[in-house]
Amino acid sequence: MEDHRIRKHPILAVPERPGVDFYWQGQAMHAHKGETIASALFANGIRIFGHHHKDSAPRASSAPTVSVPNAW
Repeated sequence: MEDHRIRKHPILAVPERPGVDFYWQGQAMHAHKGETIASALFANGIRIFGHHHKDSAPRASSAPTVSVPNAW
């Protein structure tokens, strides 16, 4: 299992947090306490979180912006 978390940062402290194991679609994953499911999935190498209902296009995690008015 890959781990894409930031371990060291030149300015900000990155505290160690206790781990939590969970399963996503039958795959064992690892998260840290206080981490969102989306960030835990991304840290475990998952980049596609679902598919669009109309055209089956892959859907990734994204932050709502003014260019996506219905995201709020």
